[in-house]
Amino acid sequence: MPSYIIHVGPDWRASHPSLPHLASLFEHHALYEQPSNHPSQFWSEQARQLLGFDKDFHTPHIGSPANGNSARFLGGKLNASIHCVDRHAVEVPDRIALIYEPDSPTDASHQTQPSGPSELGYGKSFTFASAGIVGVFVLQFALYTLNEERKRLSEDEVRQMYTEDELEGMEEKSPFFRYTL
Repeated sequence: MPSYIIHVGPDWRASHPSLPHLASLFEHHALYEQPSNHPSQFWSEQARQLLGFDKDFHTPHIGSPANGNSARFLGGKLNASIHCVDRHAVEVPDRIALIYEPDSPTDASHQTQPSGPSELGYGKSFTFASAGIVGVFVLQFALYTLNEERKRLSEDEVRQMYTEDELEGMEEKSPFFRYTL
């Protein structure tokens, strides 16, 4: 443990939006030592505190990552969707879930947990996100197809078909041009 203490000024504490998770450097060092000294106890406490098990686990950890047979929280059962959004909406309903900052700062929006799904329309936002991802793949495939068609002609064949001036004037229509994302 370091032999010095870093003092935080009262101005900083007053302007900070919330209290720190750990009250002192000593508390940090005590927490830091726990996983090394008592790993099973530490990770069991952390898992039970931070995760909501539908069925509690009986063994916090067996095996070793070095041997490739590591497993954690055996016998436990989790519901992944609850841990994504639902649990937070129930536990801290007034906590900000999404901050939308458009180009105009006056149009910024802060959505809390309960207002999120109703105001944002998760179905629509998921649809647009999916369409965006699919659109990228479609564009990538189209550009790949164009580039492959242009690769079929050798440089000698292209130079026989076009003059240097014609090739320079073609820009992206030139057989030598390759599209990239």
